[in-house]
Amino acid sequence: MQTSGGYIGRYLRVDLSAGTIEEREITLEMARAFLGGNGFGVKILWDEVAPSVDPLSPENVLILATGPLCGTAWPTSGRMEAISKSPLTGIYGDSNCGGFFGPELKFAGVDMLVITGIAARPVTLWIDNGKAHIEEASDLWGLDTIEAEEAIRQQKGDERVKVACIGPARENGVRYACIQATPNRSLARSGIGTVMGSKRLKAIAVRGRGKVPIARSAEFTTSSSLPLPAMAPPAWSCS
Repeated sequence: MQTSGGYIGRYLRVDLSAGTIEEREITLEMARAFLGGNGFGVKILWDEVAPSVDPLSPENVLILATGPLCGTAWPTSGRMEAISKSPLTGIYGDSNCGGFFGPELKFAGVDMLVITGIAARPVTLWIDNGKAHIEEASDLWGLDTIEAEEAIRQQKGDERVKVACIGPARENGVRYACIQATPNRSLARSGIGTVMGSKRLKAIAVRGRGKVPIARSAEFTTSSSLPLPAMAPPAWSCS
């Protein structure tokens, strides 16, 4: 898919067992059928994770997906979706959060991450303007999410790095652990952080300097800045 309005047109498949990262295209057909965010995640989970798969096994996937409005000026559009097979229920699980991590992923040239496998030791996934690397992170294991985020920023020498990471809860076996994303936003449902920790993935750190393409930018800018319509008070209002 050539870059189109709202989409970068690429996602990354990360196999932590093999230590490999593969760039994949998001096709126009996939974008039209599933839109992004939760739609992308449901499609991949359905296609790739069998009912028999243990949520904490290497075969389970952790998906972080954005939608076409994420990273644009549209109000409340900074949300990102996380999807996996839930360790709490054994079935589909998802969570979403706002903040800066989702838009930064788009600015770095990535619409979605699909993460499989289990690393041999704690690691961080580092994405810098489209270039991705798996890095050793044993020194971060045991840190809480605030400490880990600050440590990563110091390592990279850039205060604008955005981080999604787990804390000691999953490291100590909590099955309903969350993922914390810059700035202190929580992917807190379904044990999503438990899946991330089971893969020994301490954090995903992102720095992007690109822009999200807009198909008709002038019309989009006008629409996104229109004032909200006045609304009458509800019938039960005492005012």
